Amino acid sequence: MKDTGLVAATKFLRHPSMVGSAFPASARMVRHMLAPVDWSKVRIAVEYGPGSGRFTFAMLERMRPDARLLAIDTGEEFVGKLRSASADRRLIVVKGSAGDVARHLAEHNLGEADLILSGLPFSTFKPSEAEAIMAATASALAPSGMFAAIRCALPSGR
Repeated sequence: MKDTGLVAATKFLRHPSMVGSAFPASARMVRHMLAPVDWSKVRIAVEYGPGSGRFTFAMLERMRPDARLLAIDTGEEFVGKLRSASADRRLIVVKGSAGDVARHLAEHNLGEADLILSGLPFSTFKPSEAEAIMAATASALAPSGMFAAIRCALPSGR
């Protein structure tokens, strides 16, 4: 499996408000974000904005053989690269909006998500758009489900 870091950098330069970062997540960040998850209980996972695929591939490594991962991205280039970078049958990559997560889950007969991981740059969204995505997320999660958001911050200059 390979990541799509070059696509991330190119998309960031063209549309910085639509891509969370110009650089793929570090291995340390990925380990830190995924460590609290009890992967034995994750049957259905969703990833918003998989971008370069760093989290996508790391999640697949940790997931059960019978689990499914629905990766939702608005970028056609990211979607195409992720589809071609992995032959893992547990991965479903769709072009679309995180706000339509319930529809995407239903189209693939997946039911409620046990985990939703977001790589979306919420700080660049209109408040109404961010609220709509969060409402859709809350509705898509199983009662004991977990939501985690990747936060990218600029250095403070210190």
